[in-house]
Amino acid sequence: MNAQTQPHIGKIIQAKLKEQRRSVTWLANQIPCTRDNIYKIFSKQWISTDMLMQISLVMDCNFFIFLSNYYQDSKQDETLSTSANITQL
Repeated sequence: MNAQTQPHIGKIIQAKLKEQRRSVTWLANQIPCTRDNIYKIFSKQWISTDMLMQISLVMDCNFFIFLSNYYQDSKQDETLSTSANITQL
């Protein structure tokens, strides 16, 4: 089926925050939520679209693109797999 692993959105957000040289406190103040909640977000593979949109806006980063790329790659892998199975028949 799909050889690509699913993106871990929490780790992607954490890496982008570090890349932007911003602190967990900064993000917590922007959302607004607690620092503990930000650390919980970092540990989650998936978060709600509302939260992802909010984080995308405050960090000026379209985190949805990571999910979209995963979807596109998955569909392409599925198509290739189906084509290979048909060829083998």
